[in-house]
Amino acid sequence: MLRINFGHSLRRLIYTSLSGLAYAGPLLAAGYDGSLMDAVRFTLERQSSIAISKQQALAGEGQVLSAQGDFDPTVYAGINFQHTKTPVTGITGPTSVFTIGADITTYQAGLTQKLRSGIIVNPALSVTRARDNYLNATSPSNANVALNFTLPLQKGRGEEVTTVFEKAALLNQEASLHSQTHAISSAITRTVVAYWDYLAAKQSLDMISAAEERAKELFDDAKKITSSKEKSSGDVKKHESRLMNQMGDRAAAEQALIEARSSLGLAMGLNGSEIPLLGTPRDSFNLLDISAINSVVVHDMTAKLIAMAQNLRADLLSINSRLQAAQTLLLAAVDAQKPQLDLVLGVGYNGLTEYRQDPSALSALNSNVRGANAFAGVNYSWPVNNRSARGLVMQRSAEVERLQLEKQALMDSIAASLEVKLHAVRKAIEQLKHARAEVSTQTEVYENEKKKYRNKLASSLELFTNEEQLIAAQLSEVSAMRNLAQSLIRVRFETGTLLNQNIETQTIDHSRLVTIPKNVF
Repeated sequence: MLRINFGHSLRRLIYTSLSGLAYAGPLLAAGYDGSLMDAVRFTLERQSSIAISKQQALAGEGQVLSAQGDFDPTVYAGINFQHTKTPVTGITGPTSVFTIGADITTYQAGLTQKLRSGIIVNPALSVTRARDNYLNATSPSNANVALNFTLPLQKGRGEEVTTVFEKAALLNQEASLHSQTHAISSAITRTVVAYWDYLAAKQSLDMISAAEERAKELFDDAKKITSSKEKSSGDVKKHESRLMNQMGDRAAAEQALIEARSSLGLAMGLNGSEIPLLGTPRDSFNLLDISAINSVVVHDMTAKLIAMAQNLRADLLSINSRLQAAQTLLLAAVDAQKPQLDLVLGVGYNGLTEYRQDPSALSALNSNVRGANAFAGVNYSWPVNNRSARGLVMQRSAEVERLQLEKQALMDSIAASLEVKLHAVRKAIEQLKHARAEVSTQTEVYENEKKKYRNKLASSLELFTNEEQLIAAQLSEVSAMRNLAQSLIRVRFETGTLLNQNIETQTIDHSRLVTIPKNVF
């Protein structure tokens, strides 16, 4: 049983990356014990498609944080100094002033908070200290404290509109998690299919090698008999030709084994230097409970499994989430076509102090307060052609339509593919029954034919023919076992039942790799 953690965090990803570096190299592949479950374990650790899906899920988290940032409060503060000299033609008085020299210092601070209703709240304060050689010789400090509100009356009004980007980001994050589940299921399926190919190639090689050994024994026997003048040299040539054919078949089977090993290594995520270190499969086709599979009325399950797949297939769930996100963003695009009409309100007060140095000017905030201020206004804006907003609606509408078509195409593909895979299970079971019966019959026929040949009651041609039939039956049995095993994992994949859904930490049961879903309703 393997455990998968679907949680995502930067720390976890860094740890995973460092672990991959620590265990990289031939040592990791050398640690493979040859079992099916260990092949799956390596796949989960090393397959790049799974790592890519994890990065995409992490990007989804970032999009959610970014969208939620629209409602984060923003604090601002500042201080400004200004010195000006303004020439004048002349100011009469006790002294003549031809240039007004002014020093102005402004302190300001505030906070801007957008609420989910669309209202923007802005508490703010400012203090301005001015000194010049004409009107402000007493260095007055003026303070203003205000609480301002901006209420959208058309565009951007209401939580349904203001939270669309957050909702869409959450839905896209959900889609990325479903995509990760689908990537894991796909990677496991490819590994299991490749494992059965590797096992079938190994068993086929063993059978062909055994046939080569038998041909060699018969060839040696024929040479001995010929040397004693009991057989003609032509008969020896037949055995030698047979041996050469078997050696050629064995070489082809060895190449097939190497190719199957390479496919398994790539499915597991191993690199070129690791793949040759893969040992031969330790498990066998006996993992399949043929009697249990045979007891399932497969053709009666098609409709149920199709319905199950539509509820459990992670890629279909991902499209559903992305479709909902696109529909949500379409709502925002439609709202953006409206004119901007805002009601602006504000309340506050003013304060005043004089003869104060800059650091003490802030005392104006609570000095000489005479009463409350109030402000109200309306702001309106609207692009005349509004092409940007109309174009965005067209884009969002097209995206919704595209995802709806993609969803329907995937549903149709799942239904058709699942029917094919279930048919493959049925045919593989039938093929296996016939192959096993054929192997039993051909084994008996070959043993009898071999006895007859040794007693000079059968020709070498008859012996070769029966042996070829035996090898073909044995290879057919291996092929049937492989087809059945691969059909079972493909049905699991097509129905979305290889992994559990909506569980952060999952366990991969060995039984899920070698059984068909049953008793699901």
